[in-house]
Amino acid sequence: MGFLQNMSNYQRNYLPTAVSGISPESTIKALGSGPVGAAFDQALRTQSVLTPAITRELSKDDLAVVKARRASSAARAAMMQVAIAAASDRFTAIQGLINQIDRAPDSKASMDLQARISAEVAMTINETAKLSALSSWNDSTMAALQTQIRETASNAHGLFTGRFHPTTP
Repeated sequence: MGFLQNMSNYQRNYLPTAVSGISPESTIKALGSGPVGAAFDQALRTQSVLTPAITRELSKDDLAVVKARRASSAARAAMMQVAIAAASDRFTAIQGLINQIDRAPDSKASMDLQARISAEVAMTINETAKLSALSSWNDSTMAALQTQIRETASNAHGLFTGRFHPTTP
């Protein structure tokens, strides 16, 4: 079984286990402090264009929109960055297992390797499904944010029912 131990050195469950809400705080909480959380922090810093001095001048609502957009964009970038690295590591590990099949000392060892390869492939498929779901969550977060922006703008214009109804003097 020594030839299977090389697979235990990389992180398998790096994606968030649950997400809720559309606030930057809920995004940060969902990503956690693991590799995705670290990539999120880096993406948030590198993608931010507005300086703190400028953001201090924004209204509370505008600042909330900026923070939510930054969080959503950084979350997607972080998840994809870590997912690409993890997929590359997993493919390398699977290839290593495939290469070991020819060197397996007996048929049981060969079957163990094939079972491990199947398990790793299944994990890759599950990871793909989870990434797809997280991407959809990110899309829905952006759509909800756009709706909030439109509603806020509409509310700022006021009601139109009383406008453009001329009265005679």
